[in-house]
Amino acid sequence: SKELNDDAAIHLAKFESLERLNPCNATVTAVGLRRLAALKDLVYLNLNGCRSVCNDDLKALAAFPKLNRLDLGDAAVTDLGLLHLTACKGLRVVSLHNPRRTTTAGAEALRKEMPNCNVIEQP
Repeated sequence: SKELNDDAAIHLAKFESLERLNPCNATVTAVGLRRLAALKDLVYLNLNGCRSVCNDDLKALAAFPKLNRLDLGDAAVTDLGLLHLTACKGLRVVSLHNPRRTTTAGAEALRKEMPNCNVIEQP
């Protein structure tokens, strides 16, 4: 398979200087995201359409110290899960395209906790 899943993440992690990762619609979970922790230069991660990504999986994103943009459209994340992103101190943009389980109230709570982060909602 050419898609990013938890097993494929082991191989992808070998590209330590990778700055952008665009695995839309992938089946990666927290296991795979933790396996990608070697990507210390990652600044952009697009998890749009990754319906297997849920609340607790977002905790793994704290391993990416340079991560400044995250796309989370159509992931299985709720308002509670968005608050796990506060551990990602470098985040400057969080994009919530076609949110399935997040609400405007959840986006507002994230904005309050991360005033330097632009939280974009696009239904």
